[in-house]
Amino acid sequence: MATAPSGAHPIACVPRVAFLVFKESNIMGFLVPALEAAAPSLLGGLVGGASNGVLAGMLGENNAFQTGLQAQQMAAQQQMDLQATVFDEAMDQQAENMREINTLRDAQMAQRKADDGITKKFIQSIGE
Repeated sequence: MATAPSGAHPIACVPRVAFLVFKESNIMGFLVPALEAAAPSLLGGLVGGASNGVLAGMLGENNAFQTGLQAQQMAAQQQMDLQATVFDEAMDQQAENMREINTLRDAQMAQRKADDGITKKFIQSIGE
């Protein structure tokens, strides 16, 4: 430990050490407000980046969900189109069957008229 010159107070050497400590505390005193001022922007950038990442993740999930819904809708529409096609084909077949039945019925009626004409002629020939 440094000795004080004769007649000097024993704490005479302390001011230099205290000055260095004081000088360091001034630097620290300057850094603390600077860091306090910069902290919101630094933390905001970190949190903002994190929240942007969260938002991007949520948007990605939403896009995936919407794509899934569109795929389901397309599959349902294809199923409806298939059912409509099958129904149309069944109705076309039924219409064709009805036309055939009507044609056969018309032929049957023509045959009955012809049979009736023959029967009338036969009855007339018997009566003469």
